[in-house]
Amino acid sequence: MSNLDQLKRLVEALAVKLEPLKKHEWTGPTEDEFFGLIQRAAIVRQLEALQAQLALSAAGQGAFGVSLLRPSYEEMIWIEYLLTVKSDASRVLRLLAAGGAAKSVTAQADYLGPNTSLRIGWLPEQVAFHAANGEAVAKELMAFKTKLGWDKSPPTFKWVSKAAGREKEYNFLYHGTSSFVHFSTHELMRRIWGSKGKVTIGSGTFAGYWEEFACYWAARTFINLLVATEVWVQDGSQDEEPTELLDIAEKLYPVPIVTREELFSWPDDDGPKRH
Repeated sequence: MSNLDQLKRLVEALAVKLEPLKKHEWTGPTEDEFFGLIQRAAIVRQLEALQAQLALSAAGQGAFGVSLLRPSYEEMIWIEYLLTVKSDASRVLRLLAAGGAAKSVTAQADYLGPNTSLRIGWLPEQVAFHAANGEAVAKELMAFKTKLGWDKSPPTFKWVSKAAGREKEYNFLYHGTSSFVHFSTHELMRRIWGSKGKVTIGSGTFAGYWEEFACYWAARTFINLLVATEVWVQDGSQDEEPTELLDIAEKLYPVPIVTREELFSWPDDDGPKRH
């Protein structure tokens, strides 16, 4: 079975079981609950991303699911890391949320200008409030940089990956996806196939390969997130081996980020193929 088949199994097995995560009630301070809420939101968002991957695949465009991998991977790594500093996790997340909101407000105001901002409902004092809040957040995050030993404030994702014990995996996956989400001559050249002087251009040659890469990492990342999280526990007896989740994980197969065939040169060219 393909990685796409395993991804279908994963969604079919979990979609109903994860439905309760979409509604949540609690008593007590939100600060104490915030880390759990973020974990729930990450699981629900990633399930939706898996469903989007399946929809893309059903439409014959599954290769473009590669562009969905980075946010899912970052969510999983951040949650794994924050579980190692659990007492500070909720506060750090609230600061990151407030800081992100402040940046969005100020970036929007800078781009639109005061007149357009006012026309869409943003008063100058509201923009100023969020700008000041962003500065306060930055100061508090600097205190966490010292306390938690971050490389920057907030920490780079590379640092977070290393702290979570996934530096090598991060290096591989980020390189593998960067050429798909940024300008890349290599990726564009992968769409040009034929012989010197006569080529066909399109994504068809690598479409199935990209799709399998996307399905592998989407499923693997989601399973790792579920394993790490504290807000969901798989139903069923722990004596049942393997569980369906483990069975799916075992049947996934890795997909390389480059093939030998694509690096062959055209017969009358010197050097690497088409590059």
